[in-house]
Amino acid sequence: MRELLLVLDNCEHLVESCAALVADVLAHCRGVVVLATSREPLQAYGERTWRVPSLALPDVRRLPPPPELGRVSSVRLFVERATEAVPRFQLDADNAAAIAQICFRLDGMPLALELAAARVRMLTPRQIAERLDDALSLLGQGSRHTVTRQQTLLATLQWSHQLLDPEERLLFRRLAVFAGGFSLAAVEEVCTKDIDPASVLDLLGRLVDKSLVLVERHGDEAQYRLLEAIRQYARERLRETGELAETESRHRGFYLALAESHDPELTTRISGETSLRLEVDHDNLRAALRSALESDPDTALRLAVALRLFWSERGYFAEGRRWLDDALAAARAPTPLRARALTGQGVLAVRLGDGSRLASIGAEIVAIHRAQGDPAALAYACYQQAVLLWMRGTWDEARTALDEACALARGEPSVLAAAAHQRGIWAVCRGDGRAAREAFAESLRLLAGLADGTRPFFPVMTPGYMAEEDAESRTSVFFEETVMVGRLVGAAQARGYALSNLAWATRLDGGAQEARTAAEQSVDCFRVLGDPHGESLALNTLGNICRTHREYDAARQYLDTSLRIRRRLGDRREVGITLGSVGLLAMTVGDVDGARAAIGRALAGFEETDDIPGTTNSLLHLGLVARAAGDAATARDLLTRALDLEHVAGSTCAAGWVAAMLSRLAEEAGDHTGAEAFTARSLGLFTRVGDMRGLAHLRRAGTRAQSRR
Repeated sequence: MRELLLVLDNCEHLVESCAALVADVLAHCRGVVVLATSREPLQAYGERTWRVPSLALPDVRRLPPPPELGRVSSVRLFVERATEAVPRFQLDADNAAAIAQICFRLDGMPLALELAAARVRMLTPRQIAERLDDALSLLGQGSRHTVTRQQTLLATLQWSHQLLDPEERLLFRRLAVFAGGFSLAAVEEVCTKDIDPASVLDLLGRLVDKSLVLVERHGDEAQYRLLEAIRQYARERLRETGELAETESRHRGFYLALAESHDPELTTRISGETSLRLEVDHDNLRAALRSALESDPDTALRLAVALRLFWSERGYFAEGRRWLDDALAAARAPTPLRARALTGQGVLAVRLGDGSRLASIGAEIVAIHRAQGDPAALAYACYQQAVLLWMRGTWDEARTALDEACALARGEPSVLAAAAHQRGIWAVCRGDGRAAREAFAESLRLLAGLADGTRPFFPVMTPGYMAEEDAESRTSVFFEETVMVGRLVGAAQARGYALSNLAWATRLDGGAQEARTAAEQSVDCFRVLGDPHGESLALNTLGNICRTHREYDAARQYLDTSLRIRRRLGDRREVGITLGSVGLLAMTVGDVDGARAAIGRALAGFEETDDIPGTTNSLLHLGLVARAAGDAATARDLLTRALDLEHVAGSTCAAGWVAAMLSRLAEEAGDHTGAEAFTARSLGLFTRVGDMRGLAHLRRAGTRAQSRR
């Protein structure tokens, strides 16, 4: 018996009648198959639902060349319809980015893309893309051959809206306050005024069934989303009813609470949570910041402070700095919260290679706490100022500020422990291993007297660079860890970081086994605490120690483990740092191609996030690889570019070592004038920060150069 196909088109305005008809047909007519199109399921017996998806979208962050871009289905549809409107229209290098943006902003909706493409009669793709914030006005009259309700996107949405019952309309318009994806918990918190919370899931499900809300999966949690054009329509309905301001306020409150729940400085618990959790809500966090800046500056500042680590870990340095700048400009009261925001601003500025404002930021932090009248808080503020001044490269001023912090602390062990730790870092950078070991030991002694449950007070910092000299008296400087993380931890975690830095100090003096033991103790400390951030740092330190002492298999194991943890945590900068260490290991064992590949991946990540220190240090590592491969010309070019470390906060000593390496390369090439110039530059940098090891190296190098001549 042949099957018969019954087609029912556009059932959404007569769903119940169509469902009843289908039920009767299937019950009494054998061999009949019904194909029904509708914006919501009929809920008929035996129904199988297939949702028509949006078209595939281009990756606007990594735009492929036009031929490849043209194969993406949303782009292909736009170009086909634009060519119908303007026969000479074509996708090319000039309009590719704008077309990709149009497809992305319109979420691959076929009707919206067709309407946008029709506008190429009057506008360029760039002009269309710039006007998509008001997509409903832009996407006006379409083809005369379509039914009336499909001639404009607005008419289509009005048709769908008219089919909603009052409760569905209420929830639908309130969902417009969300940007990007949102959770069921967010809907229940933000949108339930005058709605029974118990009915939210059912209402949301009905909007999903009517194709007004999309469901997406993020890990083990469902997320919901309105397509952009639908969101704009719903937002207009929210504005018309006068509910926009109140709904935005509830939205801000929810996402402020979410951000602060992920701020490690607001809790005494040790958390292994990752910044990736907030990534899912990034668009909503941005929306909350925008509305707060317009109507609630204090909330904007609180939210920006809570997000500063998220921005740093995920590589949103420039964006985070802009939000903090705007929030600080809007909320000018000299409060401790403002001081925290200023600290975050300084960290992000360092990531962007801009140390110009570190001194003024430190001064304002001190001024805020001086006015508060709390001696302990003022002592800590002076300590923070010392850190920022050192990052700025003003060693004498930094030392004065640290001395003032200790004088004001009056026996406060947390400030004194942090100050001793800072002295240890400075001593490592100046090449004084003995002083560094003594300072870290003092810090550990003070930390031992503090309860494990202290609030976060101890900044995560490392020396960052390690300079080494081989058997031929050829120096190398390696960038092995981020100098200024920007994260505060409590006493228990602080011990792990102090142990890791003790390993740096011991390694500086050639104590291979002692350095390894301290690093292993640091790893154990963090594992017991369940702190993956600290564990990955200690493993990275341990891997580099093993590389230095030719324990290559162990080095690979430790670095690979560190890299896996850092990738899981989603800290893009730390991933790049460990990739750089993997590249250094490959270089050391003679795998030049592997070294270039690993460092190249690190460099690409740093460039993508505008991480100036990371980018410059990757050039340094590539210069070392070129030198190891015997390519002196490339090495000299790359290391000359790496001399920009002179202007990168916290990298003055490293720049001195780069200049020393360039002096040696110039000397080997017979360029005695160039060698003398680089030596003079190195001397100036080492002198500025009192790098005793660097100065001693220059004296030895000068003697050797004279003997060769």
